[in-house]
Amino acid sequence: MRNGFDPNAQDERGWTALIWLVRMHDKHTRKRKKIFRWLIQAGADIEYRTKGDEGLLELAKGCCSKGFYRFLRSEYQRLSR
Repeated sequence: MRNGFDPNAQDERGWTALIWLVRMHDKHTRKRKKIFRWLIQAGADIEYRTKGDEGLLELAKGCCSKGFYRFLRSEYQRLSR
C-alpha cells in the first residue's frame, strides 16, 4: 500500500481494481495495459480469487478483447514464475 491506496481492496463481491479493469468493456486496450502494469507495480495480487472463487483469467475470458486477453495471459505467465 502506497499513499493510502490498497490495490487489493475488495468490494462486496470480492472484486479488486485488477478485476474491475479486466471486466471493463471498452476498446482502450493500450490504456488498460498501462493501468494493469501500474496496479501490478503498486502491489496488486494477480493470483487473487473473488468470493465466488474466480481467478483473473477466468473472469477475463469472453468479456474483453482477444488482444487484451492474450496480454493478460502473457502477463499472468510472466508474473507467476
